[in-house]
Amino acid sequence: MKTVATPIPVFSSRYRWPVCAVLPGLAGKFGIFPHGKDYIFALRKNSKWNKNAHSIPRATCMHDDVQFMFERQ
Repeated sequence: MKTVATPIPVFSSRYRWPVCAVLPGLAGKFGIFPHGKDYIFALRKNSKWNKNAHSIPRATCMHDDVQFMFERQ
């Protein structure tokens, strides 16, 4: 496991009203370590990249893709 700090939000702004619960996006579930400083995410199965001119057919989003997104910051 690798630790990555990021200044960008790790959640979308979608939420369920009136409970105000954040809706799942790329992560199907997540956990918080007991010390409250680290999170672990499980990607949803069959998550796909948005379709565009460079991704036909739509590629499956893998953990390497998410790691790259955080590390490029």
